[in-house]
Amino acid sequence: MNKYNVALLGCGYIAREVHIPVLAKLKNIKITSVCDINESKALEISRKFGIRKVYTQLQDMLKNEKIDIIDICTPPESHAMLIKEVLKEGFPCIVEKPLAIRVEEADEIIELSKKKGVKVYVMHNYSFLPVVRKAKQMVNIGKIGEIIEVETRYFTPLKGERYYHSEHWVHALPAGVLTSELLPHLLMLVIDFIDHKIVKENIFIAKRCDLPYIKADELRISLITSNNVFGYIGLSYNSPTLYHTLDIFGEKGIISIDFFTHTLTCRKASPTSSNIEYSKKVHLRGLWALTEIFQKIYSLTEVGIKTIIGSYNVLSEGHKFLFQECFKDLEGKSKYPIDINKCREVVRLMESVYKSIKT
Repeated sequence: MNKYNVALLGCGYIAREVHIPVLAKLKNIKITSVCDINESKALEISRKFGIRKVYTQLQDMLKNEKIDIIDICTPPESHAMLIKEVLKEGFPCIVEKPLAIRVEEADEIIELSKKKGVKVYVMHNYSFLPVVRKAKQMVNIGKIGEIIEVETRYFTPLKGERYYHSEHWVHALPAGVLTSELLPHLLMLVIDFIDHKIVKENIFIAKRCDLPYIKADELRISLITSNNVFGYIGLSYNSPTLYHTLDIFGEKGIISIDFFTHTLTCRKASPTSSNIEYSKKVHLRGLWALTEIFQKIYSLTEVGIKTIIGSYNVLSEGHKFLFQECFKDLEGKSKYPIDINKCREVVRLMESVYKSIKT
């Protein structure tokens, strides 16, 4: 593997807690400089991680440093402007999801990337957690047959999220908390599995809390594709506890993922032709339940052991995989697994949410 000098732009939570710790553990990767308009944040990151150079202006960092790739960790509304600035200078970049907040911006980025011949690597990390990659493998080998529907739900108490306070940047987004970092994750999870053109979407929005700076806190999206596969996204900030799941319904079975425990179960089709007959056979239902329990125990044991020995981090496993794939792509060894056109589709659906709030 070649040696790569990475320059980091944006020194907030995601840079501090995920990007820098993951990059620091990768071989032949060196973070040479950091940049943030808030100099105190940049200096804090520099001291904590031993990064040599600190900048407050992107152009100064681009001109003065020997850089192979830029890692953009700024809030979403700044993505388009910064990506385009980096691409114009001929540098590839990594960027946290979403790619942009408007379709027009996404299109400009895609066009400029092609024109300059440099790539943009978007970090949709939830879609590449080990448990999701396992589900993709199962789907690809036909374990559950043709997909009928994909559903994901993220229910959480607003007070449990770091953007509960009015000062957080998320409240400046067009739909506030509804289009925070969570919605791009959920949209990509569904888009990745339905994998066909979306021909219709319905969006439902509501507000239950009384906080004046919250635009809305309940979101439901239903989708249908050109090959009649359904998608569903549920996002709520009024749950008593964290609940995050992904269910993939196929003609031959159902794959269910619990993101809280990073576990996967697969329920196969009923062993008899009649569900009524099957439901009457208590011993068969019991065996079915035991099968699911053993699958969950196996998954929990596997994740638990890896976490204890330090080889698994629930916060950063998806990032670690995508960083590795990014550098393989730069070397021409493999193709980055996220299609930028799917990233554009995420942005398009997010923009539909903005419009729904306005109406």
